[in-house]
This record gives sequence, C-alpha cells and structure tokens, in this order.
Amino acid sequence: MIAMVQVLRTPGSTGPSAASVYRATDGQLALQIDETPALGSTATAGALKRILAKRAEPAAKHPEPAGAAKTQSSELAAVPAYCGSSNQYNFSGGVWQQSVFPWTYNSRSQPASDALQAIKYGFQFITDTSSVCGTYYTFAFADYRGSTTRYTWGTRDNGNVVGWAGFDPHILGATYSWVDSAGLRVEVDIAFNNRVTNWFTGLSGTVPAGRVDLISVATHEAGHGFGLAHYEASSYPVMFPTLGTGVNKRVKRSGDLTGMGTLY
Repeated sequence: MIAMVQVLRTPGSTGPSAASVYRATDGQLALQIDETPALGSTATAGALKRILAKRAEPAAKHPEPAGAAKTQSSELAAVPAYCGSSNQYNFSGGVWQQSVFPWTYNSRSQPASDALQAIKYGFQFITDTSSVCGTYYTFAFADYRGSTTRYTWGTRDNGNVVGWAGFDPHILGATYSWVDSAGLRVEVDIAFNNRVTNWFTGLSGTVPAGRVDLISVATHEAGHGFGLAHYEASSYPVMFPTLGTGVNKRVKRSGDLTGMGTLY
C-alpha cells in the first residue's frame, strides 16, 4: 500500500509538491519527497492489463458540459505552442477499477455557493476526450455521488471526499491517494484551500486578474485523483505544479490528453 499527497502551489512558493510513504522491499517504511513512488509503472501496467477487459461501454459517458468556458484568451489561442508535446505527462501510480472514480462533496467552508459546480466542471474537463490540443479517447469517468459530512482529509476511511481545508496560503489544493499492491487506487481525498481569499468560481473563460480559477485547480487535482503526477519540465500541461492568478488552465494540453488516455 502506498499513501501519497500532491499539492498545487502558487508560483514562486517553496516546499515539496509531492510526498509518498510506502513499505520498501526490506519491510521498512520509506518516505519519498518530490519523487515518483516506488510503486509506479510496473504495478500500474499490471492493473491496467487486468481491468482492460472489464471496462464499461463508453457510449454517451462523456457529454460535453454546457456553460463553463474552456477556451483560453485570444492571445493564447493564437499560439498553438501552448499545447506542448504529447510526451509531457507523468504517472503517480495506480488506476481506478473499471476506470471509475466515485466521489462525494463536503461543502463545509466553501467560498461560494457555486463552488461545487466549478469543481464538477474540473472533473469533466480532465476526463474529456478532446480539446483544442487534440483528441485521445479515455474511458475515465468521474462519478459524483452527492454530498457528505465526512471531514477526514488525509485519513483513509474508505470514502473519496472532495471539499475544503485550511492550508498554507501558497497551497491551492491537495490530493491524498492510496494505492494497493495490485496497482489499484482504493481511496482519494481532495481538499481545496479555504484560506485562499481570491477564488474565482465563475464559468467564464476569462479569469479576472488577481483571482485563482477554481475550475483550473479542480481539473489539476482531479488529474491527480485519476493517477497523473506533476510534470515540471514544461509549464504548458495542466499538471504543472503551480498555477498563477488570472490564468485559465482548464483545457487538457497534449501531454494531459495522452496521459489520461494511456491510463484509461
């Protein structure tokens, strides 16, 4: 079993962006900071092979959501280079059984009544089959199962809870994941920072200056929830470990598309 946490930070902030605890081959507990967990590609590949034949039919599973704008600003849209390269992705280890990530939402200390709607769009955008950067089919499906009063971030309690918690103000969100020895994800909790006072929860594709786009952060954290790790060699991917204010990063870039399509 591996337990890991991955955080999205503001630009220029310091501190680790990921950490994992696992049992090493000698039986001792080991800690890794900002590294790929020991349980990675081999176990993930094995799990993928085992569940490949069990995937549900994808028909009508990914309807295009109405309302939330994914488009970048006109300045970015004119520069195809922002899509990056298809090899710009990393895996953190583990996949969901039958490609389904079931989750519930705790609204405690949410910054606005429309926060859940923004988070739902983030989950939808990370599972989209295509974006302006291309098409790469994925069976990944985020299954929202309603509200909950669970409030146990970072503690394994057999519930996948998304909600709000208080972190250092330079942390925008954190994802806690547990992966078993077979390479399957058994629990994921996601917490957004309720100490951030400049969240933008709107659906407009234009994020106001000085505001943090919740949909973009949710897309990033949902990527962790499905098994994507940070990619630091280029700032183009959604999974880059920092996000600035006034930035719309809802669209999966080429590497994000390939990563999700490869995992699921």
